[in-house]
Amino acid sequence: MKHLKKFNERYTRTVGFRYSEPKIELTMSGFFIGDLSNELMKQALDEFQIKSKDINISNKPGKIESEEEVIKVDGMFTINFFVYNDRTDDMISLITDIEKFLHSKKVKLEMVEMDKV
Repeated sequence: MKHLKKFNERYTRTVGFRYSEPKIELTMSGFFIGDLSNELMKQALDEFQIKSKDINISNKPGKIESEEEVIKVDGMFTINFFVYNDRTDDMISLITDIEKFLHSKKVKLEMVEMDKV
């Protein structure tokens, strides 16, 4: 009976964590090439069950200059969203998933910065 109680305590804590609201707020900014809208970005976040607070899309074309080339971009974006943890490997996976989803909609996304709020 003693072992059964320990198992149930661990299981309950894990389930409680899974169904709680994410508390860590992050801001992601970058630029995009293609036709990105607030609705499309919201759809991408909903696809991976990411709770968002604010989505700002600026459709002002511009140029980004790097050492090797000049890239023409269609706009900039800033997103505030919430996650359970901010481990580096989880963030890389999250960004990759969003980029793949938007790439299937013919939008190329480049993240420039991600900060904890």
